[in-house]
Amino acid sequence: MIEALIFLSGRLFAYLVLGYLAGLSATLLKQFSGSGFILFLKPLGGIIIITLGVLVFFIKEPPFCGQRFAAHKAFTFGSLLILGFIIGVSPCAPLLALLFEITVISKTAFQGLLCALSFGLGTFISGFMVIAGLSGMITWFPEKVQKSSLILSIFRIICALLLILLGLSLIL
Repeated sequence: MIEALIFLSGRLFAYLVLGYLAGLSATLLKQFSGSGFILFLKPLGGIIIITLGVLVFFIKEPPFCGQRFAAHKAFTFGSLLILGFIIGVSPCAPLLALLFEITVISKTAFQGLLCALSFGLGTFISGFMVIAGLSGMITWFPEKVQKSSLILSIFRIICALLLILLGLSLIL
């Protein structure tokens, strides 16, 4: 369980860094552009998020999300923290959508950091609850269900639809 907390802390730190940078980029964009450009920023962000949703829908195995690591290797504190950070900054479509959303809605870099903190805490807490709850059950859960392409496809479709709805909400 300690290993999971260390790994999830690395991911949380990555989200904080990315959220701060997204808020900072929003601040810089708003400083260097006229008000006419800002009107196009939300629809552009919506289009990008919808595109990411469509990619999630059609690409069955994303190249970077959910990297697999050897389960038999022992990780140290530092390697787990770095691994969590690297996974946290991996270019996952839902994470990119969140960063575009933060860029669109943030007024300052600190506000971007706070938005990423709320997302990061949600993934930290839910990730730990899932790991803690399933740690004993995974061993008896049928492997056929764990690797079921139908269950993974349903999950992928739900995620894609949520991204598309988020993009549409920005546009509309």
